[in-house]
Amino acid sequence: MLRSVKLQLLVVMAVAFMLPGTNSYSFHQGKCPKVTPVPNFDMKNLTGLWYVIEKFDVDTPCWTYYFKPTNKDNSTFDIIASRDQKAADNRAKASYTGSLKVPKSSKPGKMTTQFSDNVIGEHDLTFFDTDYANYAAFFSCQKLLVGHRRSASIISRTPVLAPSLIAEARTKLKSFKIDLDRLKRIDQLGCSYLG
Repeated sequence: MLRSVKLQLLVVMAVAFMLPGTNSYSFHQGKCPKVTPVPNFDMKNLTGLWYVIEKFDVDTPCWTYYFKPTNKDNSTFDIIASRDQKAADNRAKASYTGSLKVPKSSKPGKMTTQFSDNVIGEHDLTFFDTDYANYAAFFSCQKLLVGHRRSASIISRTPVLAPSLIAEARTKLKSFKIDLDRLKRIDQLGCSYLG
């Protein structure tokens, strides 16, 4: 019986690793960790362009996110994740569109998201830290048949973020018992959108 469960877990993990977008997730057993959202979070203050400063297990430079509301009550937003590769990189520009929904108005920082390239379905996305003007940080987690996959991003209004703000977001993420070893710096130098 135990051998059968282990084999099923290996098959699920192998399939999950082949899915698009899995390079920015780490896989874990058990339930998603509890991450506390920013109190009184206001997503409309996060609309616009953000540069990805650190992200789980991504070595691709030039990542950005763009958030825009899709309705008047600010309960649904589009999120566009883009990578604009350096000219020397043979990989093409890529863009993924998703939707962010606020299921409970009492917890606006805890959302669900569904990206166009994610065939598994929607997952939770929690904004756990922000000052709205300079930086924000979010954690996403998706339940699987066995375990879950998770990711985190630290984003900035500018291509460079003060080390003290990066440290603040990292400290907050660590307080939720999330391993910081998977956060990788995203190079924003030489990106075509910087001119």
